[in-house]
Amino acid sequence: MDDQTELKTGVDAVQCSSKKLDKALLALKVRRTVTEHQIDRVNDFVKRIQEDSSSVSLDELNIRLKDLDSAFDAFDKVQRKIEEKDFDEISQPNRSKCEELYYCTAITLKVYISRLNNSDSNQTIHVSHAILSDEKYDTVKLPKIELREFSGDVTTWIALFDEFTSLVHNNERLNTFTKLHHLVSKLSPAAKAPIAGIKIIAENYEIILQRLKDRFENKKIIAKQHIKQIFEHPKIIHANAADLRELIDTMNNHLIGLKNINRPVESWDDLMVYIITSKLDPDTSSKWNEKAPIDRVPILSELLNFLKGRCQLLDSNLSSVSLPVGALTSRAIEPKRVQRTAKSFVIIKNCCSFCQKPGHSIYRCSDFLSLSVADRLNKVHALKLCVNCLKFKKYHLSDCTSKGRCHKCGKGHYSLLHFERPQVANYTASKHNQINETNHIEPAENANHNMSDQAQPKNFAALKTQHTERSILATVVVYIISKYNQRFPCRVLLDGGSQINMISERMVHMTSVNTLQFNFNVKIKLWEHQT
Repeated sequence: MDDQTELKTGVDAVQCSSKKLDKALLALKVRRTVTEHQIDRVNDFVKRIQEDSSSVSLDELNIRLKDLDSAFDAFDKVQRKIEEKDFDEISQPNRSKCEELYYCTAITLKVYISRLNNSDSNQTIHVSHAILSDEKYDTVKLPKIELREFSGDVTTWIALFDEFTSLVHNNERLNTFTKLHHLVSKLSPAAKAPIAGIKIIAENYEIILQRLKDRFENKKIIAKQHIKQIFEHPKIIHANAADLRELIDTMNNHLIGLKNINRPVESWDDLMVYIITSKLDPDTSSKWNEKAPIDRVPILSELLNFLKGRCQLLDSNLSSVSLPVGALTSRAIEPKRVQRTAKSFVIIKNCCSFCQKPGHSIYRCSDFLSLSVADRLNKVHALKLCVNCLKFKKYHLSDCTSKGRCHKCGKGHYSLLHFERPQVANYTASKHNQINETNHIEPAENANHNMSDQAQPKNFAALKTQHTERSILATVVVYIISKYNQRFPCRVLLDGGSQINMISERMVHMTSVNTLQFNFNVKIKLWEHQT
């Protein structure tokens, strides 16, 4: 295939997109297509000698390798010019595909040349199919290295700029515009503010770089922010490994950041020990006071080692309790806080007291609901359940703390035990004057109790009390992923009646989520729901 045929083929390949390109850019793309075809021809030659290498010579291999190098150099020059003229070409796969094909083909040719140099000219060469597969780009790929995004936080600028310098700025294979593109693409809108009025062109690369360094590489501001975040780290309320590890990592990261700007953090042990211990929960602080040396001032490394051991101990204690992720627990919300010396989380399986099957309560049991009202009442007495709350009656009826009443008549019994007026049994007049705020109901038919129509009637009472109400809400342990891909355990309160979602301020700091400030009214109402 001569050069004119190659040029015609290249023009046909890009004819669809050439309508919107100028003549210079179109000519460059045609030249790029020609160089790609040259590399493909060398690759096809390598595949042929892999199948039959008996007639291959050392001179031919050297010539092919030289042609391959020349074609790739021409491709690299043309591709750079195209990228300078067309910004979208940077994200296209042309360069990466051609580079992979070139490296794979060049390595294979050099292996053939090396083996021919060490063997007779008529010796057959056997090369493993793993060197060059039938697929052009079937090679082992390492994970792509991505630059971290810069949000505008001055405490992270130095680490980000060092990473950019080593991967992009000092890379001689990248042209100036490509380096500038990598830099600008990793800046958040807030971080782009210092360069908002500068054109993103190759000639302004050094200007943009210096403008960013002037804004974010201010050592005074960096030191102030590091120290501020050290002092403002939230205090741990309850001992848990996740919060302690966050405290350790936060303090270490800020100390490293201060050391990078030549602050004498090695002499700050006394200060850091005081700050860190002031952030500990009471239990961990007490344990540290027991372990701390008595006759001298503890150093920072001793405190950090103690906290690491404390994290391991808390993890081992947590693993001894069977608490799978997503397991539901129940927690009573009490208006009056009771002094406690310890706490534990226990998994309570919701088991029906009627059918003994897990997963539902008696008031949701289909078998129980299928009974008549009289049969339900008999079963409640047989199971020794409270007629007011349908729970196991470990107390006298008058001590039932539930404020729930029948939705139909408002009396002291569960709604499922309500008798319509034609079914209500004779009221016990003899007991009426002795009980002030007690309602009595009796089933018309009670087959499970041996008694006459007039002898010893059975009274069911529910006293209207003013005891403190308890609302039971479920909680669940979940893992929250921060924007830095870190996992944090979190206990979520499941409130089906809530119309908004709330998150603690400590969890906001842990996950580094973006926040907005605005005012609105929140109304919270607790009630006990019965069906």
